[in-house]
Formats: sequence, structure tokens, C-alpha cells
Amino acid sequence: GVRLSASAAHLVAKKLTETDPDPDRRLAKRPAWRYGISGQAAIGAGVTLTGAWRWVDSVRDPFNFIDAEGRVLDGDNPGYAALDLGLVASLARWAPVDLNVRVSNVLGREYSEVKGFPARERAVAVGVSFTR
Repeated sequence: GVRLSASAAHLVAKKLTETDPDPDRRLAKRPAWRYGISGQAAIGAGVTLTGAWRWVDSVRDPFNFIDAEGRVLDGDNPGYAALDLGLVASLARWAPVDLNVRVSNVLGREYSEVKGFPARERAVAVGVSFTR
């Protein structure tokens, strides 16, 4: 079977006070839009593929920041998209074990959820779980 899900969130985050002299009324560190889609597909006996894609809009960040490489980061923190893929395989034929393999940020994109603190690029995680 195949299972898909999607999400979208729109946040209207604006300062409501009229006395604020800042013409950009967006609240800091809150993206206006977030989207996501995820799914699972059982491709055989005990084997399931998983995937998730997310996109986050740019966020206002009024602070300047100097990163570890000496670059000045100013202005908004740019939006980003990331793709994660995974595989879950039952090894019950040989032992009561499930193998879980996940690749985060498959495309190896550089992005920061918080300005000045880069997210991991591509990362692979492998795990096993024992069942009774």
C-alpha cells in the first residue's frame, strides 16, 4: 500500500502596534509559509520506502551575525527545501530485527534554520530495532 500526506501552514505574523517605526512589520524568525509532503510505500514483504520533502519560507532576521568563517550575515535568513528518504526492512526471516536506513537532506543543500548555524548537509543514519 501507499500512504501520502501533505501539509501547509500560513502564519500571518505582523506587529499590530502603530507606534513601531519599523516599516517591515513582520515578526522575526517566523516564516510566512511552510509546506511539506511525505509518504510511505510498501514495496514488498517487509520492505517499506519512506520520503519527506519540506519547504520553509524565508524569515525576517533583523540581527547581523558573523559566522565561524568570518562572513557577515545580514538581512533575512533565506528559505530552504530539503528532501529525506528512508527504508525500513524486516529481517524477520533470519532474526526478530527491523533495519531502518534514513538519508536526511539527500540533495546536500546548504541551509540554516537559524542564521549563522548551518544545518547538517547530507547525513545517513542506520538503526536496528528488535521485536518479539
